[in-house]
Amino acid sequence: MDSRPSRFDPGGGTACRYNLRALSIWPRLDRRALNRCGCDPERIARLVARRTSLPIEAVLALIKGPTASPVDIQTWFG
Repeated sequence: MDSRPSRFDPGGGTACRYNLRALSIWPRLDRRALNRCGCDPERIARLVARRTSLPIEAVLALIKGPTASPVDIQTWFG
Protein backbone atom coordinates (compact mmCIF):
# COMPACT_ATOMS: atom_id res chain seq x y z
CA MET A 1 0.00 0.00 0.00
CA ASP A 2 1.26 3.47 -0.89
CA SER A 3 1.90 5.54 2.25
CA ARG A 4 2.31 8.83 0.40
CA PRO A 5 -0.46 11.40 0.93
CA SER A 6 -2.86 11.83 -1.94
CA ARG A 7 -2.97 15.12 -3.82
CA PHE A 8 -6.62 15.22 -2.80
CA ASP A 9 -5.73 14.65 0.81
CA PRO A 10 -3.06 17.18 1.83
CA GLY A 11 -3.43 16.20 5.48
CA GLY A 12 -1.10 13.25 5.03
CA GLY A 13 -3.64 10.51 5.62
CA THR A 14 -6.44 12.46 7.24
CA ALA A 15 -9.41 13.72 5.28
CA CYS A 16 -9.50 17.34 4.16
CA ARG A 17 -11.39 19.47 6.68
CA TYR A 18 -13.20 21.38 3.93
CA ASN A 19 -14.46 18.12 2.42
CA LEU A 20 -15.57 16.86 5.82
CA ARG A 21 -17.33 20.12 6.61
CA ALA A 22 -19.10 20.16 3.23
CA LEU A 23 -20.23 16.56 3.70
CA SER A 24 -21.52 17.29 7.19
CA ILE A 25 -23.62 20.20 5.88
CA TRP A 26 -24.67 18.57 2.57
CA PRO A 27 -24.44 14.80 3.21
CA ARG A 28 -25.67 13.78 -0.26
CA LEU A 29 -22.80 15.43 -2.12
CA ASP A 30 -21.09 13.29 -4.72
CA ARG A 31 -17.91 12.17 -2.95
CA ARG A 32 -16.04 11.56 -6.19
CA ALA A 33 -16.81 15.07 -7.43
CA LEU A 34 -15.85 16.44 -4.03
CA ASN A 35 -12.51 14.64 -4.14
CA ARG A 36 -11.84 16.09 -7.59
CA CYS A 37 -12.04 19.55 -5.99
CA GLY A 38 -8.66 18.84 -4.41
CA CYS A 39 -9.45 20.36 -0.99
CA ASP A 40 -9.85 23.79 -2.59
CA PRO A 41 -12.68 25.66 -0.80
CA GLU A 42 -13.46 27.76 -3.90
CA ARG A 43 -13.98 24.66 -6.06
CA ILE A 44 -16.02 22.96 -3.35
CA ALA A 45 -18.21 26.07 -3.07
CA ARG A 46 -18.85 26.03 -6.84
CA LEU A 47 -19.76 22.35 -6.66
CA VAL A 48 -22.19 22.91 -3.78
CA ALA A 49 -23.67 26.09 -5.28
CA ARG A 50 -25.00 24.02 -8.19
CA ARG A 51 -27.13 22.05 -5.73
CA THR A 52 -28.42 24.83 -3.51
CA SER A 53 -30.00 28.26 -3.82
CA LEU A 54 -27.25 29.82 -1.70
CA PRO A 55 -24.76 32.10 -3.45
CA ILE A 56 -21.16 30.92 -3.76
CA GLU A 57 -20.01 33.47 -1.15
CA ALA A 58 -22.41 32.04 1.46
CA VAL A 59 -21.37 28.46 0.69
CA LEU A 60 -17.72 29.46 0.96
CA ALA A 61 -18.35 31.08 4.36
CA LEU A 62 -20.08 27.91 5.58
CA ILE A 63 -17.26 25.68 4.35
CA LYS A 64 -14.45 27.78 5.79
CA GLY A 65 -16.16 27.92 9.15
CA PRO A 66 -16.17 30.47 11.93
CA THR A 67 -13.73 33.34 12.00
CA ALA A 68 -13.84 33.71 15.78
CA SER A 69 -10.57 33.55 17.65
CA PRO A 70 -9.97 30.96 20.37
CA VAL A 71 -10.24 33.76 22.96
CA ASP A 72 -13.68 34.72 21.65
CA ILE A 73 -14.82 31.11 21.71
CA GLN A 74 -13.58 30.71 25.28
CA THR A 75 -15.40 33.92 26.27
CA TRP A 76 -18.68 32.88 24.62
CA PHE A 77 -18.77 29.23 25.59
CA GLY A 78 -16.52 29.24 28.47
